[in-house]
Amino acid sequence: MDREQGRRDLTIPSEVAEALTDRLHQLSMPEAERVLERAIAIQSESDLASPDTIDSDMLGRIAAELSVDPAHLRQALAEELLRLDTGEPGWLDRLLGPEGVAAQAIITGDPARVRAAIDNWLGTHEGLRKRSESVSGTRWERDPALLTTARMKLGLAQGAGMLRGVDGVTTSVRPATDTQQLVMIEADTDRLRRRGIQLLALAGLVGGVVTATGAAADGFGWSDLAAGATVAAITGGGVLLGIRMWVNRIKESVGRAVDAFANPDLIDYPGGVVGLLGRFLGGGVVWRRSR
Repeated sequence: MDREQGRRDLTIPSEVAEALTDRLHQLSMPEAERVLERAIAIQSESDLASPDTIDSDMLGRIAAELSVDPAHLRQALAEELLRLDTGEPGWLDRLLGPEGVAAQAIITGDPARVRAAIDNWLGTHEGLRKRSESVSGTRWERDPALLTTARMKLGLAQGAGMLRGVDGVTTSVRPATDTQQLVMIEADTDRLRRRGIQLLALAGLVGGVVTATGAAADGFGWSDLAAGATVAAITGGGVLLGIRMWVNRIKESVGRAVDAFANPDLIDYPGGVVGLLGRFLGGGVVWRRSR
C-alpha cells in the first residue's frame, strides 16, 4: 500500500505537465545557455575517449551547432595556441636556458606575403639559408657563403646575427583566419646547453686540480678544498652568466624577427654608398626603424 501510495504521489497532474511543456518553449537566455552547456557536456562524454580532451572535429561540430562562424573559430584557436602553457621549466632549463627559444604571433596578410617577409628577414638580415621545407615548416641554417659572411661582418644587415650561431631555426606559417596567419619561429639552442654542461664540468675539473695541487704541496687541508671550491664556483658562475647573456640575445633576435615578419613595409632600400654596397653583397635592404 505504501508503494502504491508513493506512485500516486509522484504522478504529475496533466495541467502541470502542460505548463512545463509550455515553459520549455520559452526559455530565458541564461536557461538556454545552461541547457546547451549540459547538452555539449553529455555529447562530449559520449564521443571522447578522455573527458579532459577534445579534438578539432568535435570542436567544429559544437561551433556549428552554436552557429559560430568557422573563421572566428579558427582565429580563436590560433589565439589559444599563443596562450598554450609550455609547462614548468626544469632545473636544467633554469640553469642553462631552454633547449629552444620560440616566439609566435598572428600576422595579417596572405601566406605568400608572410612567407616572403620571413625569407627576406632570415635570409638577408640574419644570414641564414633554407635547409629543408615541408608541410610542417621550414628549417634554416647558417649560410656559409662568402658574400653573406661579408655582409654580416660589415654590419650591412640589420639582424644581430645571433641566429647564425644556433643549431638551426624552424619557421612555420598556418592559417588563423582568411586574412591572418599564425607564424611560429624557434631557434634550437640545445648545442649551447651541451656546451654549457661541458664548461661546467671543466670548471669542476679545474677546481679539483687546484685542490690536488695544494694537497700535493703541503698535504691535504681544508684550505686546499676551499681554494678549489672557490675556483670552481667563480669559473662556473662565469660560464652560467655568459650562457644566460647569450640566450637573452637569442631571445631578442627571435622577437625582432617576429616584428620584421609582421612589418615588412618598414624595410626599404637605403641610399648612398651603404645601399649600393648592400645590393652588391646580396643584402639589398636595410631595416628602417620607425621614429
